[in-house]
Amino acid sequence: MLDLLFPTTCVLCGHNGPPLCIECLSGLPPAPDLAPPPGFDAFGALLSYEGETRRLIAAIKFQGHSDAIELPARVLAELVEAPPDVVTWAPTSRQRQRQRGYDQAELIARTVSQSLGCQCLPTLQRNATSGDSTGDHQTGRSRRERLAGASFAFGGSGVGTRGVDPHRLGSVLVVDDIRTTGATLSAAGDTLLEAGATSVSGLTLAVTL
Repeated sequence: MLDLLFPTTCVLCGHNGPPLCIECLSGLPPAPDLAPPPGFDAFGALLSYEGETRRLIAAIKFQGHSDAIELPARVLAELVEAPPDVVTWAPTSRQRQRQRGYDQAELIARTVSQSLGCQCLPTLQRNATSGDSTGDHQTGRSRRERLAGASFAFGGSGVGTRGVDPHRLGSVLVVDDIRTTGATLSAAGDTLLEAGATSVSGLTLAVTL
C-alpha cells in the first residue's frame, strides 16, 4: 500500500519499483576473490567497486538512499558459510553519521544478521584522531593515510550492549561497506581479538581493485 502511495524508483535504472531492482544488482561487476586481512579467518565481498557499483555506493552514502541497502545486503549474507556468534560493523565517524542520518555499515550488518539469524551488536567505537574530536573517517584519504588512520576501541554505544562480556563474544563477523586497503577491517579485527573474540571474519558490500 505504501508503495502505491509513495512509489519508489531504482537508484540505478530509474524504473518504478524497489530502491534497487534485481536486474540492476545482477548486472553489477562481481568482487574478485581476495585473501582475508591479517588475523581474519575468512573474508567475502559481493561487488567490485567500479562502474555502476560506484553509483550505487554513492547513492547509499551521499544521497540518502539507505533503502537501497536491503537487497544487496541479503545477497551478501549468502556468502557466509558458517553463521558467526555475533555480527558487528566498523562504524563510521559520528560526524558522518550525523550528516547522513545513519551509518551505512550498521544497516548492512543488521540486514546480514537478520538473514543469518545471528545477534547484531555495536561492539566498536571509532577513535578520534589528532585534531578530529568526531572520530576519523577514510573517505578521500590516500592509501598511506588509510593504512595509518583507522583505529577502534571495544565498546559500542546503543541499545543491546549493556552487560555484554567481551570474553564471551565467540566468533565475530565484521561488516563494512567497502574494502580498500583493508586497514579499517584489520583495525576492527585486532580490537575484537584483543577484547576476547575467538575468531574474526570480514564481509563487505564492495572491494576496490
